[in-house]
Amino acid sequence: MEFSITIETDISAERKSGLLQNLSDELSIYFKDRNKGDDIYNYVIGCICMKNQPGYEDWYKKKKSQI
Repeated sequence: MEFSITIETDISAERKSGLLQNLSDELSIYFKDRNKGDDIYNYVIGCICMKNQPGYEDWYKKKKSQI
C-alpha cells in the first residue's frame, strides 16, 4: 500500500514542514509492505499549514451542523 502526506505551507510554517515530511516518509515505509486488501492501494492525507492571515478565511467555509 502506498501512503503519503501532501504538504502546503506558507513561509512562517516552513520549519514545521520538515517534521511533516519526516512523518510522511516514516509512514510510507511502515505501510509499504502492508496489504489492506484490494480496495485500498493508495492513502493520501492533505495538510495545509498557514499562519492565520487576512485573505485565507475564505478558503474553507464552516459546515452546517447536522443536529
